[in-house]
Amino acid sequence: MASKSNTWTVLNLLKTTSTYFEKHKIENPRLNAERLLAHVLNLERLQLYLQFDRILSQPEIDIYRSLVQQRAQRKPLQYIIGMTEFMGIPFKVTPDVLIPLRFPPSSGTYTSGIPARSHRPASAL
Repeated sequence: MASKSNTWTVLNLLKTTSTYFEKHKIENPRLNAERLLAHVLNLERLQLYLQFDRILSQPEIDIYRSLVQQRAQRKPLQYIIGMTEFMGIPFKVTPDVLIPLRFPPSSGTYTSGIPARSHRPASAL
């Protein structure tokens, strides 16, 4: 990662990382780049865009680069940043725990995919 002026701003780092993740077939490349950078800078994602022209320090870039490499190797984002949200509740995450799944909005309910229960009465033993 290098730029013409040897400085990295939030915005050009996000663009470069998104392209890098696209080449590595990481799903939602921009979101992954944003979440990693927000984690490194200890900001909310929205704050990245309020500080889009912020120049990052070399230590911040080095930490970010390390996290980007881990993500490009398919390490789950939640394990890298150590947290995830589920139903609006933040959870601490380590490789020792399973990552909660998000269901697509089109699924309707959390039980979709479970066969419908038969309305036949249970047989007596």
